[in-house]
Amino acid sequence: MRRILACIALLLVAAMVVSAQTAPGTDKKSQGVGRWTLDKAKSDFGKTPPPRRASLHVTESSADRISYTYTEVDAKGKTYKDSWSGKPDGSMRPSETVPPGSSQASFRWEGDTLMAEFKDDKGMEAQERITFSEDGRTMNVERTAKGPEGESKSTQVWRKKGAAKGKPAAKGE
Repeated sequence: MRRILACIALLLVAAMVVSAQTAPGTDKKSQGVGRWTLDKAKSDFGKTPPPRRASLHVTESSADRISYTYTEVDAKGKTYKDSWSGKPDGSMRPSETVPPGSSQASFRWEGDTLMAEFKDDKGMEAQERITFSEDGRTMNVERTAKGPEGESKSTQVWRKKGAAKGKPAAKGE
């Protein structure tokens, strides 16, 4: 009888662990998945002019893989697009950009914080610290960059599209 109770207790503990790992909103690494828009009013671009528009579509965000497409219309009206996919192990990998150029990025998780690095062929280097709100609907990006135009710091606030109030967006949104 004790053996049966011990097995039941072990199964209950295992079920709680699996449930906690798969419940919506409990895995911060997966909260990045979805479509995001830049909240320019809540962001601080420092000396850099804010873009006219910016959007981010993250299709994968986990301990094993990051995959996204970023689209921006800058202050001058020029469109830029950047896509990247790879393992978040801190290794620099090429990005696909429009207009074409040589750009690389790397990502790595430090707990629930995503750290990113970017480099391009024009001499720009940037580091980002990316965090998510508890409800998964807000993403904050602290960015430090340096390049031919000097150094800059910014804080970007992103809002997840399609997420019901108090609930994370569904996978793939």
